[in-house]
Amino acid sequence: MLQPTLLDAEGFQFDQDLDGNPGEPEDIYSFDLLLDTVPPRVTKHTPDADIAGTIDHVDIWFSESIDKITFTAADVSITRPNGQTIGATGIQQVGFNRFRISFAPQTLVGTYHVRIEPDVRDLAGNRLDQD
Repeated sequence: MLQPTLLDAEGFQFDQDLDGNPGEPEDIYSFDLLLDTVPPRVTKHTPDADIAGTIDHVDIWFSESIDKITFTAADVSITRPNGQTIGATGIQQVGFNRFRISFAPQTLVGTYHVRIEPDVRDLAGNRLDQD
């Protein structure tokens, strides 16, 4: 909290309400500051069950807003059912805390594993932490 008796470099008191009367009780300035130390998590993904046909993207939801600069295709790897790894071709924000990971169209039957590296960060700089 900044008191109204605070003086600037020229010796003038604080006049927060701009009424021309510096140093009044109404000239106190206060604000709330929230420190975020909670890391983001992936909370949901789609598809989340068997699908038929071709797949070329998955969507994931985070527990909080993500710094988009920290989430790139280099942070994602996809392992096909035959063990071959393919890379993401793009990352796009498509909703609130929701991102679409695009990759080359896939038709191989079986389970695909998507891995997201932990250097994805929230707006406070906290790294992804799934455990």
